Amino acid sequence: PNPTTPLADLHRPPSPDPFPVIIFFHGGSFAHSSSNTAIYDSLCRRFVSLCGAVVISVDYRRSPEHRYPCAYDDGWAALKWASGEPWLHSGKDAKLRVFLCGDSSGGNIAHHVAVKAAESGIEVSGNILLNPMFGGNHRTESERRLDGKYFVTIQDRDWYWKAYLPEGANRDHPACNPFGPNGMKLEELPFTKSLVIVAGLDLVQDWQLAYTEGLKKAGKDVKLVYREQATIGFYLLPNTDHFYEVMEEIKNFVTSWPPLKPLKAVHEHCIKETARSTRPLPTHHAPTRWLRDPLSLPVAAQVRRAGKSVDGDAKGLEVYRRVPQSRARSANQPHTKLSGARIHD
Repeated sequence: PNPTTPLADLHRPPSPDPFPVIIFFHGGSFAHSSSNTAIYDSLCRRFVSLCGAVVISVDYRRSPEHRYPCAYDDGWAALKWASGEPWLHSGKDAKLRVFLCGDSSGGNIAHHVAVKAAESGIEVSGNILLNPMFGGNHRTESERRLDGKYFVTIQDRDWYWKAYLPEGANRDHPACNPFGPNGMKLEELPFTKSLVIVAGLDLVQDWQLAYTEGLKKAGKDVKLVYREQATIGFYLLPNTDHFYEVMEEIKNFVTSWPPLKPLKAVHEHCIKETARSTRPLPTHHAPTRWLRDPLSLPVAAQVRRAGKSVDGDAKGLEVYRRVPQSRARSANQPHTKLSGARIHD
């Protein structure tokens, strides 16, 4: 995008109360899916509604074309971008209250980005790992018992790791086995609090449980939510009690640890702010979609109907946010849009 093009206005609540920001990394074993995948798009919308949060869904590069550490680098770039955007800082102390969240490979990415944040002095409020993808060289009991029974095989897992890890590396590489023989010691790092969700029918559950134990042994705060009869991806479809129980756990973690108040819809007297970022969106990336609320059509679609086009200015990002409804569109205010979108006549 042309840096001289005016950015859209951002309508924010006038309240000084802090609000959470969730940076989300989709699953797909490092090799498939994207932030545009329907199940992840729906999950991000749900987080907006559930936690009253700004949600940033990262479209990281995938293997085998982009091996380690590309996905981690993209996750780190997303966190640095968010930390440099004043409109994502809230509360009287103008602080970024950011949570890293991901499922499968996305949970793995969240861990490694959190480690780099701890090393670099960027504060992360919490980590949410949903069936995180970890592993190691030896075969665990759950891998042998559940191989091929619930959607996933050991052969699949081995291929995905071979496609992502550096050439010649084995599964005890710290990217795969963070608390293995080559893992980093976290005892001296200010590593953030974690919520780890484990499904009892996921064949890599033993590695997920070992990860939780590794955090405990390192003296880090971690809460394990284990659902014995749940399968992988159960948090993506609202058709079981497990789903709603875990959504409540996530809501409580984000809004209560540390104490946060979800954003409330604003009916009048919004504050207008304009993002100043001019980072270009890669040409290969689909237009960024901006949501008015978790159940409405993207703003981009509404803008296109008006004969305009919309794109984004944040590399590889899709940003979701609950913003004012009809009253925000008054005679004195333009159509409600989100900061970071560019509107071209």
